[in-house]
Amino acid sequence: MIIIIITIILDVLLCIIFIPINSRTNNKKAFVFFVIIVIDLAFWIILRLTVPEGVRKYYYVGEDNKYCVTVWKKWDESYSSCYALIISGKYKNNFKEPEDNYVKINVDIKKLDCLVGVIVKEDGKLLVVADNVDTICSSDGFLDLYSNNQALNDSIYTYMKKGYKCYKDGFDRITIDIMENYAKDQMGKIQR
Repeated sequence: MIIIIITIILDVLLCIIFIPINSRTNNKKAFVFFVIIVIDLAFWIILRLTVPEGVRKYYYVGEDNKYCVTVWKKWDESYSSCYALIISGKYKNNFKEPEDNYVKINVDIKKLDCLVGVIVKEDGKLLVVADNVDTICSSDGFLDLYSNNQALNDSIYTYMKKGYKCYKDGFDRITIDIMENYAKDQMGKIQR
């Protein structure tokens, strides 16, 4: 919304500068105004086609980086709240959010971190470990939430150590920090 207001102000200023007050005809003024508007629209269309909305990062998990996870962090129009889409695969569409195989997470921007875990299950499907989940959409069951079957997943993937839950070895996983835009795998290797 702010960008649109700035654009309108710039268009008016350009018209004032380039259209002389003592122009001979109103047709000349209208033509110059039309050219300025067309150039402005072309600029915003090119910008929209080339620059994605929000911040998008691709992280790989699994043996030989077999699975790709797209994290698309987006802000609302007032930039007061943020949400992240965890998408299976490499998602490149700049115009719309995916229709399937994603998890939408509300991000608390007051917290310093927002951690999301992605575990590769034995059957090759992805298990997402996250708080503040808003929506999960996975018609083929490729994505699942850890919390949907908490007791079973705890027994398979975690153990208690000094009162803290720790991940077991023997399966591929990454932990993604949404706010800082990086991920760390089970070996400690960082992806930026």
